[in-house]
Amino acid sequence: VFGEQDGMIEIPAALFTMGSEAGASDESPEHMVELSTFWIDKFEVTAENYQACVEAGGCAQAGQSAGCNDDREDRTDHPINCVTWEQADIYCTWNGKRLPTEAEWEKAARGTAARRFPWGNDFPTPLLLNYGRSGYADTQPVGTYEAGESFYKVHNMGGNVWEWTADFYAFDYYASSPQQDPQGPV
Repeated sequence: VFGEQDGMIEIPAALFTMGSEAGASDESPEHMVELSTFWIDKFEVTAENYQACVEAGGCAQAGQSAGCNDDREDRTDHPINCVTWEQADIYCTWNGKRLPTEAEWEKAARGTAARRFPWGNDFPTPLLLNYGRSGYADTQPVGTYEAGESFYKVHNMGGNVWEWTADFYAFDYYASSPQQDPQGPV
């Protein structure tokens, strides 16, 4: 049982395996990382929640091209998409939160048992996440795939939409990242 408050899950301090030797080349080397306790949203930010920030004057309108969920009455409970990193960061600040680091996001997704996927090591199926073979061309409502939740009970960490983290990107960062609370490359 993990702490839950105001729609967030408490992820306790612990060592976990970050990276993968079986994944893309920028996911290696696999290495041990120790993270302090942090909190992460249990669900993705919905289009409705993001729109509240827009209406309050705190956020810029999200993209509105084909496939975007902003300003669509039939997708208010879908995750917001078509936002830039800056828009995601501003939304978090407006909401009294912050983007997770890549290490925090990965630990919330994998747990401490080096899971291959948020739900475990079983190959993805349409019961676990929204992806190409699930028959859905668009996003699905936030929290749809309960069977695919992470060890910490965080939802939709695989499939549905891409998610931003606080870190900058560097192809070789895993080879030199600090062992404790990595913040990403400078």
